[in-house]
Amino acid sequence: MGPLRIYSDLALTDMFSRGGNFSNPDTSDVSGSYPQNSAKAIYVAPEQGLLSGAIDDSQIQIETSAALFALTNWSQIIINSEVMLITAGHGTTTLTVTRAYAGSSAAAHVDGAAVVAHYNFTNIKILSPDSSLTHALDVAGSPGSYAATLALSNLAYNAYQKIWRKVVVSAGGTFNSTPLHRLSYTFDKAA
Repeated sequence: MGPLRIYSDLALTDMFSRGGNFSNPDTSDVSGSYPQNSAKAIYVAPEQGLLSGAIDDSQIQIETSAALFALTNWSQIIINSEVMLITAGHGTTTLTVTRAYAGSSAAAHVDGAAVVAHYNFTNIKILSPDSSLTHALDVAGSPGSYAATLALSNLAYNAYQKIWRKVVVSAGGTFNSTPLHRLSYTFDKAA
């Protein structure tokens, strides 16, 4: 598992649960019998949150709006154009960072600035665990063709992709109301 996430909102602030933590699952309003279904837009993007409080160009502790960046193997973040390396506090709201990392310049940042995992993603696929859940690319605001495995465009650290997910009550009439999405991808540090 790496730093690519699925969000329920275009603001990229409502991240679905990941890695066995079901505190914020993607739930569906589907109930009833076959072939009732529910479709909604979801967003694939690098892990990100917001800066909680302005920082000057020399602070090495920053506060984020949520506990983020728990994965210690992938510690590069970016705020505006300044790259930082997380050295402590992974998975908490208080991160200790090395400033002006990877040749960037230290700068002051305002409260509410986006804090984003600084990686580019390729070979992205979203996989469905069973036939009740499928995904489609967004085509001018509507879902394209749904599929069990969906290949997505490559994503830079500062981009997202809107896709659609559809849940269908199976012919047997049963449905697990919490869809589980699986992402497969490769990634590397952004230049």
